[in-house]
Amino acid sequence: MLNRAIASMAVIGLVCLSALPAAAITKSSAQQICVKAGAAFHSELLGNVQVRSVKAMKSGYQVRLQVKGVESNCMLTKSGKVRYIN
Repeated sequence: MLNRAIASMAVIGLVCLSALPAAAITKSSAQQICVKAGAAFHSELLGNVQVRSVKAMKSGYQVRLQVKGVESNCMLTKSGKVRYIN
């Protein structure tokens, strides 16, 4: 009986932990992800991509980049996936 109680509590604990959202990324990691994505998107070197601003939003981050003298936007989800880049 005691073993069943312990097993059920362990299962409940695992279910509760699996329901937690993914860890949010930091501002600096959002910059790095967007610089790499912007360089790949525009076929440029990483050094030619400049970060203009980073704005935290409910759903993640919005990073304004400058590539080849043109402004570009990069939006990330909280988990760090690129949602939009132009």
